[in-house]
Amino acid sequence: MPSSFTRHEKDLFLILKVSKPVLAQASLLNDILDILAWSGSTFMGVSLLAALLGKTETELFTPLQIGESLHLLQKARDGERYDIHHLVRRVLQEQYPITHREQWIKETCQRLGDWFEERRKEYRDLTVFETEMDHLKQWLNHVKPYHSSHVARLTWLQGYPPYHWGKYRESRRLVESALALLSETPGEGPKLKANILDDLGYAYSKQEEFKKGLECQTQALKIRQQLFGEQHPDTALSIFNVGKTYVELGDYKKALDYQLRALEIQKKLLGEQHPDTATSLHNVGCSYLLLGNSNAALDYVTRAFDILYQMQGEFHQHTVVAFANIVYT
Repeated sequence: MPSSFTRHEKDLFLILKVSKPVLAQASLLNDILDILAWSGSTFMGVSLLAALLGKTETELFTPLQIGESLHLLQKARDGERYDIHHLVRRVLQEQYPITHREQWIKETCQRLGDWFEERRKEYRDLTVFETEMDHLKQWLNHVKPYHSSHVARLTWLQGYPPYHWGKYRESRRLVESALALLSETPGEGPKLKANILDDLGYAYSKQEEFKKGLECQTQALKIRQQLFGEQHPDTALSIFNVGKTYVELGDYKKALDYQLRALEIQKKLLGEQHPDTATSLHNVGCSYLLLGNSNAALDYVTRAFDILYQMQGEFHQHTVVAFANIVYT
């Protein structure tokens, strides 16, 4: 035992060591302890914990209560967030090292990436995203020795908080690193490569390197067309983004062509009463305005505003921008 342990800590260590077979009888609590032992040192929300275990939040209710009552788990004062007792963490890490658990690590990183990916786009999810970042970084360290596409994916996802905060240089650095890491595992993750290229195009455009941005977004579009075909939300998103970059380059006619294509796909797949469709309607209107067709511009922007007002409310930033463009038009 480490010499820094007090006698009390030694006794607790031995008790926990003996209790491991008992905990094995409560398999879900055991799984919770296992995940938390190898996650970051901050409290983890129940939403993320359930995702990593492949369970529902309801299924975790009882084992979390048992773990808290036994003082194996600690609950944060500010909400449904849990951490493992530091001595329990040390016991489990010493008794059950993470080496030779490659498949478990990769499965956990897949679920972790899925959870973060669902929350990456919306600014309103940024607080939750950032709160759990310590766990993303910790699992990134665990999966690094295996040089898998998970390393690239988790690196890419770290670029979202700086992007939302307007730190485009830092976001670009992380996305470029993710693309370089993915290139070390050829043949893996074409969908991930398209996501990374699309975001790298955004990062370039935010730094006014529009030609580089267009090149990345065009590559992403080609990959998505090969993977999904034309009638798919991801393909529509790529078409939309290419059109947006053509606006920045001043080619409004080509921009409008791409935006109309994206709009037709989104209307077919999502219906007109959808925020993504409304965004496309708005951008089509803006392109018409840039081309000098005010009547068409007003029609599209007004339709976009009506949908956004109903779907997202009058104070959402997209609704406000659409209203401002109606006034301007």
